[in-house]
Amino acid sequence: MAFEMNKFGVVKKKRLEKSQFNVECNIDVGAEIDKILSIKHIVELENVEILSGVINYAGNINLSLLFSTPDGEIGTTNATCPFTSRFENPQIAAEDVAKIHVTIIDCQPVDVSNQAVKVLCVCEQSCTLITKNEVENVVSNNENVCTKMEDITIKTFVGHATETFNIESQVAIKESVKKLLYADSDVAVKTIENGVDFVAVGGEVVTKILYLSANDRFETCYSTEPFKQEIALDGVNANAISEVEAYVKKSAVKYEIDESDKGVKVNLNVPICMHVFAYEEKTENVVKDIYSTKGDLKISTESFDMTRQWQTEFFETKIDGSLTLDENQPRVDKVMFVGASNLQVTNAYVKEGEVFVEGIVIFLALFFLVINSSNFFQSNKLLFSLFSNKFFLSLTLIKIPI
Repeated sequence: MAFEMNKFGVVKKKRLEKSQFNVECNIDVGAEIDKILSIKHIVELENVEILSGVINYAGNINLSLLFSTPDGEIGTTNATCPFTSRFENPQIAAEDVAKIHVTIIDCQPVDVSNQAVKVLCVCEQSCTLITKNEVENVVSNNENVCTKMEDITIKTFVGHATETFNIESQVAIKESVKKLLYADSDVAVKTIENGVDFVAVGGEVVTKILYLSANDRFETCYSTEPFKQEIALDGVNANAISEVEAYVKKSAVKYEIDESDKGVKVNLNVPICMHVFAYEEKTENVVKDIYSTKGDLKISTESFDMTRQWQTEFFETKIDGSLTLDENQPRVDKVMFVGASNLQVTNAYVKEGEVFVEGIVIFLALFFLVINSSNFFQSNKLLFSLFSNKFFLSLTLIKIPI
């Protein structure tokens, strides 16, 4: 007795083993360096090639250095360091989709000489494979075969898309500016809405600017620019489940300064790279039981692996902490600048229905001292942990030594 088989696909995510590699960046600063104050870093992935058993990819590490000179001046420089890496695993198939993340777990200047600095970045790479598993289902139109059918819910992978777009904004500074020292933009995704063949993503681009005023004082200003962008992706509908990853292409950020009698306007053009991954929940009618009126059947069952995908939830929180100066250091009159922060998630796990996330945030603080009207820098590390469920988010912050 012959039976036909039809097939349907389900999505399965697989995590590859994490590994580390080092990237050395040689940077020509163009000015004599006394001390490196902070290094802001972000990784951009460019080309990804997926073959059977291997993933080759390339990217850039974008660095923003804030430093002091022997004359007490503050300088900044940006640098791009290209790198290549790979994953090797027999589970990798050429038709898979790879979500690659590269995290810089340590970034230190290892050699500073004259106007050059060598920065060593310790990178950790991780990868999630999005695969399509095919499941066979029995089909029979034989009048002597009776079947009992059942509807099951499955998750399928619709597809993914990548798009880069520009966000323009303007920051008004109502005083004369002697020098623009530092400008840094970050992006935050806040909403995801699915439509017919598109995913609408909303969020904010936050820019922080440090400048030297005409009175030789360090000052800070901020800009928050909301956006909503539609990313085309065939097969998406209102019931889809979408994931979004976004980052600022730091190497392509442009800003222009317009000066007038009333102050300065900083015009920013910030390119955002966005990756969208979409999934769909479907109902598949499968055979639950089968028997024949004319003969005996030998029945076997088959199981399959599938990843359950949930809608993305967004949470916001603030990281509070304190920075203690030594007793022999002068009294602080004013905090001028807190920024150049690098946030690194070190662990995430689910326990008893809650999501736990742990990590480290490193920031730079700039103070103005009373005694000699000089400026003073100090960096610090904070260890934080937070946990959340759908409606609640809490944060515990602990100071650790540098």
